[in-house]
Formats: sequence, structure tokens, C-alpha cells
Amino acid sequence: MKNPRGVLLVLLVLLGAALGSAPSFFRKPLTPEGDVGRTMRATLEAVEAGDWQRAETLAERLDEQWNRIRTPIAVNSDATAIRDFEKELATLRAAIRFEDEKAAITALAVMTTIIEDLGTY
Repeated sequence: MKNPRGVLLVLLVLLGAALGSAPSFFRKPLTPEGDVGRTMRATLEAVEAGDWQRAETLAERLDEQWNRIRTPIAVNSDATAIRDFEKELATLRAAIRFEDEKAAITALAVMTTIIEDLGTY
């Protein structure tokens, strides 16, 4: 090795390129077909069927799933959308508690739109 600085420079450039492309490579799509979307659909089905106990369980699971992915989403997305999703999630939980079908369905519809808008995390 006649020029160790040149080799070091090449390695640093390659490492920088690898790290620069890593976030987009590891991002997961946040779509209605993902875990959160499937739980939202199942919650909607439970609400429409009037199965409030199951809807409450699914809303709790949805809250847990959201908390798991919230930080990666916050890094890559608009804070307003995150607050809006959390507001609708709170509305959903209250609607389920009071067995208000219209409010629950509306909250789930808004949450679905937000998930579609957020895209990837």
C-alpha cells in the first residue's frame, strides 16, 4: 500500500454512500395493508357488527402498534399528521367506550386517510 490515505478516503466515501442510502432502504410502507391498517379494518368490522368488547381490544392493539412505529414516523413525517392521527385515535377509543358507531367509523376513516398520506416510515 503506497497510499493509505487514498484507501482510507475511498472507504469513508463508500461508508458514507452506504449510510446515506440505508434510511430509504429500511423504510417500511405505512399503508392500509400494514399492521396498523389491518387492525384498523378489523376494528371497523367490530364496530359495524356492534361487538364493542372486541372493538375495544382492537383499539388497544392499535394504540400499541402506533406507539411502536410512532418514533420512526416522527423522524420522516409531518408532526401535524402525527398529532392528527393521535387525536383521532383518542376519539376512536372514546367512541368505542360510549358505543357511538358514527363517531368510531368517522375516526377510523380519518385515520385511514392520515395513514395513506404518511406513506413510509
